[in-house]
Parts: sequence; structure tokens; C-alpha cells
Amino acid sequence: MRKRRRIWLPIVIVIFGILLLIVLAKFKAKPKKQMKLVKTPLVRTQVFNSQTQTISLFGSGTVKPEKSVSVISQVSGEIKEVTDTMQEGAKFAEGDVLFKIDDEEYILRVKNAKALMLQQQMLYLTEKRNSDIAEFEWEEFTIKYPDAKPDSLTLRIPQLKLAEANYESAKASLELAELNLSRTEIKAPFDGIVMQRNTDEGQYVGPGTALGQIFGTEKAMITIPVKHEEQKWLTKGLDSEVKLSANVGEEEKIWFGKLVRKEASLDMKSRMSNLVVEIENPMNPKNPLPFGLFVNAEIEGKQFKNLYRIPRHLVRTDDIVLTISENKVVFNTVNVLKYEDDFALINKGLHGNANLIIGRLDIATPGMKVRTAKSEKDKLGETKDTEKK
Repeated sequence: MRKRRRIWLPIVIVIFGILLLIVLAKFKAKPKKQMKLVKTPLVRTQVFNSQTQTISLFGSGTVKPEKSVSVISQVSGEIKEVTDTMQEGAKFAEGDVLFKIDDEEYILRVKNAKALMLQQQMLYLTEKRNSDIAEFEWEEFTIKYPDAKPDSLTLRIPQLKLAEANYESAKASLELAELNLSRTEIKAPFDGIVMQRNTDEGQYVGPGTALGQIFGTEKAMITIPVKHEEQKWLTKGLDSEVKLSANVGEEEKIWFGKLVRKEASLDMKSRMSNLVVEIENPMNPKNPLPFGLFVNAEIEGKQFKNLYRIPRHLVRTDDIVLTISENKVVFNTVNVLKYEDDFALINKGLHGNANLIIGRLDIATPGMKVRTAKSEKDKLGETKDTEKK
């Protein structure tokens, strides 16, 4: 009996355990189903208002003189004097003497030409008297011989013309000698500044020798390359005001000029249009504009109303700008009038106080619900009010 009990007892225990597990599994509480919550994206927004703005053209260029002339000797001779006004960097006025060439030979040539001219003048006057006498004598002769016809030699017409021609030639020689004498003093053709001097006293020069380089200071010119299509922003054409700026030392200097012309052809390399700006009196002592300075230019353009100026990175592909309305994403197709540095100027597609999404939104679809920092604050305020009540 004891052996049988030992055999059946483990079997009974195992069967009882299995039955207990079946009962527990049958009456175990089922887990409650939970709804999976999709979190609405939180975005940052900023309100942009329309404004009236002038669209200007921007560019840069180098200041150059309107007049740049090489001082050339027109006669030969030794340089006798280089005046103080011909020192590099010196200013001069129109008519100031820059160089003096030895004039002794030219003075002698004037004297010789004057003597020759007086001689030819006397011969001309003598021949004119002879011609008058010949004409008078022929008139007396025709009284007896009315059918006679005189020839030109009889009336001394060729002799008179030759004497007159010699006289005119002598006068021209005298004028040329006086002109060459005057050219021994090389004078400034305009107000300007000396940029370079190539010779000094004692040097022998000939006609065509370059003695130096001078710039006119009455006006300065700047060529500003701009995109060809941007010329449509010009509102006043050739009367547009131009603001010029450059850093001189540690200070920013400002000058003003005007647009005077547009070059007819595009630059073959850059495919840009060149606008030419003129500045009056660039060497004004109060605010001089040095030649060779690289300056930035802002050319006055057209004025537009209801223009939105937004960061250019907010304009997506196909000129789409995202705004938010009633916590939903709105896709706005806009017209970008012009990109200006890091900003886009928009004249169509936005209205009123445009609430733009400025934060990053990787995935966006029209009508998608989003949260804003303002809406979260409003919800938090409502919750606190409810708890207080």
C-alpha cells in the first residue's frame, strides 16, 4: 500500500497543478486596449507686415578720372625747367606751366620768319601797284584800239597772284614759328592732379615724348556692373541718385553722384550691363574721393507698396511660403520680386499680417495640424484656471 501511495502522489500533484493553471488562465483579466496618440508638431511662427520699400540696384566699381591725359612734347629741345606743379601728387589749375623747353632756337626762328614775311609783304604790295598801273595803261590803249583784248600777263595777274601766295606763305611760316615757340611752355589743359612724371631737367626730348601723366579733377567716373535684367528697377533713368560708400582707414565715407549713361553692349565675359556714375568735384577738401578707390554703389530705384521682406530661406521650392491659419499649415504660392542679400522681397501671395512658419518643418502637407508656442501657452493657462476653480 505504501508503495502505491508513493507512485500516485506525484501524479496527483502534477494533475492538480495543470488544472490550477487552466483555471487561472481562464479567469485572467484581459488587458485594456490603449489608443496610440500621434503628437502634433510644434512650430515657431513670426508675423510679417507689408511695407513700402524702394528697390535699389547694388554694385561696386573703381573711381577713375573723367580725363586722363599723357603730357606729350610737341617740339624738340632740352628740358630747362620742371615747375613745382608737375611734382607727383601736386594739384594744378588750367593754364599752369608744367614744363619749359629751351626756347632760344625757336625765338630765332620767329625772328627769321618775321623778316621773311616783311620781305614778301613788300614784294606783294609792289606787285599790286604794278598790276594797277598795267590795268590803267591798258585802259588808255583801248581808246585807240577798242577791239584789242589783253592777256593775263599784260595785266600782271599771274605775277600778282604769285606775290600774294608768297606773302601768305611767309605769314603762315611766322605763325608756325610763333606756335612752336609757344609750345616750349607745356601748359595744363584743365584743372587736375599729377599722377606720374617721366622726365627731369636737362633731358633732351623730341616730338611725341611722354613727359608725364595727369588726371582731371573736375569729375570722377565709376563703372558699375549690374545684372542686365535689374535695369528695370531704375525709375529716373539717367537722373537717378547714386550713394557711394567705402572704408577709408577705420571710418566709412559717403559720397553722392548721379547716373549719367548706360553702355550699349553687355560685357562679353561677365554678361553684365555697365552703368556709368559721375561725381562732381571729387577732390573736395571736405570729403575727397581718391582716384583708384574701390567703392560700393547703391543706385536709386522704383518704390513698391505692400511689399513683404522675409528671410530668403523661408521661400521653398516652386516659390512656396508656409503660413499658419487656425493651427493648420497653408501653402502660399508667392511672387518673389527680387532677392536682396539674405532676404526675399514678395509682392504677391501674402496678405495682411502674414503669420509665417519660421521653424524647421521636415514634413509638411496642406491643412496639416500643428502647434505653436502661443497655442501651448493658451492651453496651459486654461488648465491652470480649471485647477483653481
